[in-house]
Amino acid sequence: MVIASRPWILAGLCLAITACTNGEVPPGSPALARPATIKDIMDSMVDPSGDFLFESVVQIADENGIREIAPQTDEEWEEVRHHALVLLEAPNLLVMDGRKVARSGEKAENPDVELQPEEIQAMIDGDRAEALAVVATTDDGAGVFVVPSGSVASTRQPTFDGSFHLAAVRLDDVRVADDREFTGPDVAAGVERARQEAAAGLAAVMVGASQRVLETVLGHVKQRKQFGVPIGSFQAVKHMAVDMFVAIERARALCHFAGLTLAEDDDRRSLAASLAKAAAGDCQRSVGVRGAHAADFIVDGLVP
Repeated sequence: MVIASRPWILAGLCLAITACTNGEVPPGSPALARPATIKDIMDSMVDPSGDFLFESVVQIADENGIREIAPQTDEEWEEVRHHALVLLEAPNLLVMDGRKVARSGEKAENPDVELQPEEIQAMIDGDRAEALAVVATTDDGAGVFVVPSGSVASTRQPTFDGSFHLAAVRLDDVRVADDREFTGPDVAAGVERARQEAAAGLAAVMVGASQRVLETVLGHVKQRKQFGVPIGSFQAVKHMAVDMFVAIERARALCHFAGLTLAEDDDRRSLAASLAKAAAGDCQRSVGVRGAHAADFIVDGLVP
């Protein structure tokens, strides 16, 4: 098995850049240049380190029987730790403001299944709004007020999923022109409809993420062996996998129901969206807890 070279310099560079960006920048300091693109970071840091960790512990079955290859010496474990550090710190580099997806002229390697870099860049930049639609309560119910983004103070908030952009917006003495005010029963109904669609959409995203976690866990428990048998054959692991499956399918069904009620403008759409949101939350918690417990069987012994 080919072992990747030690990423001492790479990990050190990653940590140094991250430390600089997380600390206070002295007034008058020059802006930090970001020549590396997201593609550069993925190709040089994330993918190699991920492959290294994935291949750190493997089982080989051949005519000589089944044997396991895993780090043994302190030097080998140190290399594993350094690759893990690279993976832990790389996301901090990926989400830095101003980071471009790819260099000019670079194209997707698999255009049939991948977006082109310029399409991805447009999606990332799409949240840089020039105006904000602020929902506020009025005498006629919920109203929408369009204000220039420069007239509000917004602070980016951390999210578990970096693809979701969340900000805390503060409005102080902001005045809105008459032609930028939208109130009335129809507007209030539109706001409520938007809330329902957002709840159902986020619930579907959570279910999809949970499904991916389950697929990853199942893939490991079918291959990983202890005592000469796949750990997926252990009753405790089976029960956790079944609990995850049931939670996902229950939430998936309610997401489908919410989508149908919204598509048909059914009077039950508000209730359906709330049910989907609640079930997706339960699903994600269940998968998070049971998936972690199942992973204990997978990574047990990986770190001495």
